[in-house]
Amino acid sequence: MSGQNASGNAFEQFSAIWRRRWGLMVAVFTIVFIPSVCAVISLPNVYEAEATVIPTGSLLSQSSGVDAAGMSILESVTEQVLSRNRLAALIRQYNLYPDSTHDPQAETGAMRKDILIQPQSTQQGGSVLPYAFNVIYRGGDPKKVAVVTNNLAVSYATVARDMQSRAFASAAETLKGRLDLLRKRLTNQQDLIDRYRNEHRGQLPDQQDANLAAMQRLDSRLRDNDAKQLRLMESRADLIQRQGDTGHSALPLLEERLANLKLSYTDRYPEVVALKERIANLKAQRSNSKNDSSVQMPLEKELARVDSDLASLQREEVQLRSRINAYQKRLDDAPMAGRQLRSLTQGYAETNDLYATLLKSYEQARIAYATSAKGGLQYRVLESAMVPTTASGPGRLGLL
Repeated sequence: MSGQNASGNAFEQFSAIWRRRWGLMVAVFTIVFIPSVCAVISLPNVYEAEATVIPTGSLLSQSSGVDAAGMSILESVTEQVLSRNRLAALIRQYNLYPDSTHDPQAETGAMRKDILIQPQSTQQGGSVLPYAFNVIYRGGDPKKVAVVTNNLAVSYATVARDMQSRAFASAAETLKGRLDLLRKRLTNQQDLIDRYRNEHRGQLPDQQDANLAAMQRLDSRLRDNDAKQLRLMESRADLIQRQGDTGHSALPLLEERLANLKLSYTDRYPEVVALKERIANLKAQRSNSKNDSSVQMPLEKELARVDSDLASLQREEVQLRSRINAYQKRLDDAPMAGRQLRSLTQGYAETNDLYATLLKSYEQARIAYATSAKGGLQYRVLESAMVPTTASGPGRLGLL
């Protein structure tokens, strides 16, 4: 009963106030409501256009890592599309904010608020992959709204293509720089190898067969030289004997020759055996030698010729032994020279392999750049924006 009395009293009090102050209330309501309605009605219409952009390329065929890669590329491309320079160019081209203070920073900030990027997703194999996204732009002019929206959508394809082209061009330039460095290194290494070959000519492993063959030829010539010297010594001894010499002049030379041969050969060497027999014969014939004065002059000339030939053979022997020693030194130094040459050629081969690998990568980068980065993640406009026929805002009933 007390609650009903309180409710009735409140209603009676409000009714009493309304009867006394209804004119004031109506006046206040009218003063507030009419300007509000006018303000809401006078608000400009807001139009909204929407375009759908879809990614294309080989990246979508990968089974893993597409989500992160696609979103990363989308964010990078969006940053370029919504950059200050691009938005400022659109504002100037379509005069989007004629009533603004012409502050580029403020205008681009306002335009970013009017642009909305809404990624779409599709369910594939239990994982959510970035598939497409909507580009939405709001403005007061429906035709401009549609044009600007389509321009922004097309910018995604253009910017993505330009970004990938720049990326491939940058990669190609980097590879080209590395190729130039490797080419210089290859040239330097080849120069080192050529210089080493010239400085160690005849000491390299691939030249040892020729060195051995040359040593055999020189050794054969040395044996021939020894045989010739032996024959000349015998002829000289005969000439001296024919001159009436007892053999005292020839014996020292033959004995000296015998001593030299024993340094290189054994006592069984044919020339050593022959020389020993010759010395024994000269010693045995000392008492039987006679002089013939009628042939002294021709014998002296013949003896001089034999001495000259013998001296020439002795000089040739010295040269032959020197050359044989030189070839022997080449053979002895060949293992060390071969190891050093293998070290140089191995470094050259490794550098050449790396150069070939980089050259292949460089050619691939050039092909990718020439084909505008085909195969990478790209974008194309799936649905262009249409000119809106109805306003999307403001929500006047809600405001009222």
